[in-house]
Amino acid sequence: MLRSLMVIGLVWLATALPALAEKQDSLCVQTYLIDLHFLTGSADGTLGPKSIKAADAFVERMGLGEMLPALSVETAPDWCAFFKSTEATEIIELASLTLYDVAIDNLPAIDDGIGPLLFNFAGFKLASRFDGVSCTYAMKATFADGNGHTFVAGNLEFADGGHVIFTNSKWETGGLATPDTFNRANLAITDKEQLVGMMPVFHLFAQEGGIPPEAVVVTLEPKRSELSGDAPQGKVTFDIGTERGEMSLRCQGANGPVKIAFDFSPYRLATGYSGYQCNAQIVSVFEDSGIEDRSGQLKFKIDARGKINVEAGEWLTGGPVSSFKEANLAVTKDRKIVGVMDLYPFFPDPDPHPPVTVTLNGTQGKLDEALKGSLDFRVNRKARALLNITTCRPPA
Repeated sequence: MLRSLMVIGLVWLATALPALAEKQDSLCVQTYLIDLHFLTGSADGTLGPKSIKAADAFVERMGLGEMLPALSVETAPDWCAFFKSTEATEIIELASLTLYDVAIDNLPAIDDGIGPLLFNFAGFKLASRFDGVSCTYAMKATFADGNGHTFVAGNLEFADGGHVIFTNSKWETGGLATPDTFNRANLAITDKEQLVGMMPVFHLFAQEGGIPPEAVVVTLEPKRSELSGDAPQGKVTFDIGTERGEMSLRCQGANGPVKIAFDFSPYRLATGYSGYQCNAQIVSVFEDSGIEDRSGQLKFKIDARGKINVEAGEWLTGGPVSSFKEANLAVTKDRKIVGVMDLYPFFPDPDPHPPVTVTLNGTQGKLDEALKGSLDFRVNRKARALLNITTCRPPA
């Protein structure tokens, strides 16, 4: 009897030990996939469809198609041995780096690398009344030939006595858009609504295979800050070497959205179109492909001063409807539209794009006597936008 039990026990061990080893290998693979955020949930030692899909995603993301076999119970020991190797650690660390259009190697030091750029705020009284105010912003560069482009846009807020905190930004130029880059900026708003301080910028596009453009540190001076309103609105100009830079700012006030500031004093506004109601479309034009996308539509009414009041609008690209109400536009006596507005010309991919703030100075086109026509303005170096006014009706 005892001899029979011993035989049965040995048979059970011969069967159970391989199964136990298989489970341990599967647990090992699942644990690593979970730690690397390719698999969710907890490891149970069963390689089901979810684990297989996660392994396939890991192989594709890391470029390991020739190094690792397809995951299965039979190949789990190979996977576990790979994860535990020094080679795997190096491959995973390298493949996990986020790569940008601009190379991150050999960029010049923009400061000591441990904190914000040094700026002396001692001569300014900073404004704590704006703490908690959230804003959208955009920075653009203008070259000697008159061409220019927006190189960064995003969101910021004021906190800790008027100091600027960048909450979300995107380098249109493909710059080194890491949180650390924006954390090095040292900007604040004064009690006179002047934005002052220092900020590193990547304003040049990089050509594929070329030398990465350098980060340039710009200084925002109080005398070049033109902000106003219940919440900071307007622009700040600065120098980027021999080029001109401009930062536009639009903030959410305590009483809701406010219009973007614009100085209409140099223009003679039309008073003869009071009560006209118009329909318009916004079209994005992509010059490299020739594609035209209808990105927005709006209805507006002209008041007795010549100002444009947007009554309704829709962004087909998913931009906020409130941006139409914040536009600050007017019609001049020679039937040109001047002012400032935010555009959302691009469809999400998958995240929504930040707005592009455009300034209309009368050079973008002229309307006919019935106020119909098309305005053509630059969005960036590869895209333009058209504001097509299709109908304008005088008051009944």
